Amino acid sequence: MVLNIKSTKRKQKNLAIRCVDVSKYFPLEGKLSFWQVLTNDGLDCKEIIALDNITLAIGDGCIVGVLGKNGAGKSTLLRVLAKVYSPSSGVVDVSGSVGGLFELGGMGGFYLSGRQYAKRYLRLMLENESLLPSLLEDIHEFSELGSAFDERIHTYSTGMRSRLYFSVVTALKNQVYLIDELLSVGDEHFQSKCWQRVRELLKNGSAAIIVTHDWTSILKLCETSHILDQGKIIFTGPSDKAIVKYLDIPRNKPKYAEFIIEESKEFILYAGQDSELELRIGLFESAPIYLSLSIEKLHVGADWEIMMMAKDLYIAEQTGTYVANVRIPGCPLVQGEYTLNLWLTMHESSDQSQSITCDSRTWTSGNGMKLIVEGKTENDGFKLPFIAQKPAMQV
Repeated sequence: MVLNIKSTKRKQKNLAIRCVDVSKYFPLEGKLSFWQVLTNDGLDCKEIIALDNITLAIGDGCIVGVLGKNGAGKSTLLRVLAKVYSPSSGVVDVSGSVGGLFELGGMGGFYLSGRQYAKRYLRLMLENESLLPSLLEDIHEFSELGSAFDERIHTYSTGMRSRLYFSVVTALKNQVYLIDELLSVGDEHFQSKCWQRVRELLKNGSAAIIVTHDWTSILKLCETSHILDQGKIIFTGPSDKAIVKYLDIPRNKPKYAEFIIEESKEFILYAGQDSELELRIGLFESAPIYLSLSIEKLHVGADWEIMMMAKDLYIAEQTGTYVANVRIPGCPLVQGEYTLNLWLTMHESSDQSQSITCDSRTWTSGNGMKLIVEGKTENDGFKLPFIAQKPAMQV
């Protein structure tokens, strides 16, 4: 569905979206018309609870994520906020012009050309039709449809339709955006353009709520997130903490080997200088054990990047306690705080195609290690690292 709502002036300063005890029920059986379902008139049959007492508030300029598995109620929440559905109970207040980016192409018009479809949408939404030519040109250029822009939509591939619909609905600037799994449209190249356009739309003070089960999108766009489960919000907090709870990666009892490291430990490297990571590892069964690690930078709400990686560094295969030193000559990382993720694996075959994770420390499971880089490099830049390892010493 492509939706754009023009509402009254904002009733409350600095508050774009407000929900208070919002619930939405759908009938499971009984003869009801479509309009009865939308208006809640005559819902006296058995019901399914899609939303259960949802309360949230989103301020101007804030981008908030909602994580949830299929059937959690994410899409229903957006449709209630967009006034496609009326809430069964509670208060919904969305102030300012609203752009709903979900079920792209919901306006139909399969036998229109791409240009005709764009004109229909813009004429419906625009208050100043003099903007029509420039907006059409923007849609044509961004969609990369070329001459196909003047061909009928029913001749388009799925990817071409996605590019058209996204380009059309994001051509207009709004104060509030409701986004549902949007950034999966098109190929990898076009997805990258989608990311850039969404950021441009939101960086100028617009508010947005993004519902998805793609936690990487949430991490890159939202500082704060909610987890929706069976129609209820079960967690609200920083997006990285929400992701840890959402993924719910079990911490299994170590097998064959384990890290002997306190979770509160902080590792320190020095920018531009030869540095080492010293790791204590215990082997309690005889088996070939390997170490892998990554250093990652989390800018919650902005970006997530793996800065350095090392894989399958041999540790030992006899029981005992070992100290592994991973050397990073001329540490290329800039000053700041990072996350150190660690894995111990045991390979079941000589070609290392099958392996068992013995122990791990990762931020996605909530036990990643903090890494601090002190000092400054000459140009505060980043160069490709060289990671080496001294033979693990038994202690």
